[in-house]
Amino acid sequence: RYADSVNSDSLACTASLDGFGDAARVSAFAQEALQWAVANGIVSGRETNPPSIVPQANASRGDCATMMARYMNVL
Repeated sequence: RYADSVNSDSLACTASLDGFGDAARVSAFAQEALQWAVANGIVSGRETNPPSIVPQANASRGDCATMMARYMNVL
């Protein structure tokens, strides 16, 4: 959502969440932002079979740091 506020084209690139086994658990308000984050390599999911994004769990400090570092590469 921050990316959208600083760049009007930020949501132009989105990806499907269908490859994640728990995609149906993503809240409706987060769908579009998460699709953007996946498309831009910010969120890649956990290495499970099938991959999962665990949308209802808390993100660890390491998870947040990784996402922030990946976001800085998108800018």
